[in-house]
Parts: sequence; structure tokens; C-alpha cells
Amino acid sequence: MNMITYMINNRMNSSKKITAD
Repeated sequence: MNMITYMINNRMNSSKKITAD
């Protein structure tokens, strides 16, 4: 399961696109 990877990726994406969520 890539749960941790998903969380890290989501965090990095959020940093780039705050309007993503």
C-alpha cells in the first residue's frame, strides 16, 4: 500500500496548488 507515499505526494501537490483542495 502506498498510503504514506500518497500523503507525501498530496502534501507536495498542496504546496504547489493550494486551490487543489
